[in-house]
Amino acid sequence: MFSEISLHILDILQNSVCAYATVIKIHITKQKYSNEMIVIINDNGFGMTKKQREECCNPFFTTKKNKTAGLGIPFFKYAAELTGGNFHIESCINKGTTIKAIFNTDSIDCIPLGDIFSTIYSQIVTNPNICFQWIIDINDVSVNYSSKNIAQKYYEKSSLPASMLYEEIKYLKSELKYLNII
Repeated sequence: MFSEISLHILDILQNSVCAYATVIKIHITKQKYSNEMIVIINDNGFGMTKKQREECCNPFFTTKKNKTAGLGIPFFKYAAELTGGNFHIESCINKGTTIKAIFNTDSIDCIPLGDIFSTIYSQIVTNPNICFQWIIDINDVSVNYSSKNIAQKYYEKSSLPASMLYEEIKYLKSELKYLNII
């Protein structure tokens, strides 16, 4: 199991990328006086059959041909449920998948959100053709970010100058610092 929620998110995002999603939405919510952190990840990828959806929480099930186990979803589910929270997955073939994990932040077993900036940054840089939409609401402060703008700049110029990428990353980092999570 991962030591940060952000690493679980990263693993699920890789599943979305492998499912050929073109839009991936990530919403992280932790209200000021609530003991719940809610993580919702939605994509428009291939989706799963009913059988795959029923089996995806089994660590010995995977759809990847070169692997014998799929630990990402089961570990994410376990991390949420270990806190007294819950986990739900919906998926439909050719429409995509939605995963919702609720963590009880008062639980001694609740892992920290972790380095969400690096999770966002790594996905933007390695998948410029995918639109990542991030909404992070923590303690009544919200940050919304879409990689669509940076992707358009990338495609217009065939490559992204380091200075342009630096400015986008600097902006995102300043917004996340405002939330006191990095």
